[in-house]
Amino acid sequence: MSLQDDLVASFSWVDGHANIWPWFANTDLFAAIVEGLARPFEGDRVTRVVGNEARAFLLAGAVARRLNAGVVPIRKRGALFPGELVSTTTAAGYRGRTTDLLLQDGVLSGSDRVLIVDDRLETGSQVKGAVSLVREAGAHVAGVGVIVDDSDPTVDLQLPKLHSLIRAELLGPSR
Repeated sequence: MSLQDDLVASFSWVDGHANIWPWFANTDLFAAIVEGLARPFEGDRVTRVVGNEARAFLLAGAVARRLNAGVVPIRKRGALFPGELVSTTTAAGYRGRTTDLLLQDGVLSGSDRVLIVDDRLETGSQVKGAVSLVREAGAHVAGVGVIVDDSDPTVDLQLPKLHSLIRAELLGPSR
């Protein structure tokens, strides 16, 4: 079976919400996800992997280890996050809400090449926010890797590279 087949086979909708936690619990599948997210960026000299709170923290750590890079978290306002912070407010996401995203000031520099990872891409608002913070820090965005791409293909995220493991349509309609 392919990685996409494995993702579909272990996916479910629970009370109208995508339940992807079994993907993280399955050792072999999680390893394949990490490999699938890292491989397209192997030649991009990635020095830092950024993950938005919360599931992307797990992905960022694992992908960073695979790429021999550091991990940089982006948190949401209200989270404990020490030091000086840089912030941006996203456009409204799929729930119709904006989000204040925070990055520790000075954790990225002009010499960094950053891969942003996330579990799901929908409207692109959080990815765009992360890209904005990374660029504001002076770092270069090497690209974005997501497990599930549920974005409108006509939306231009203005990214050098976007890689996804599966399109949302393959997971079936929400129930």
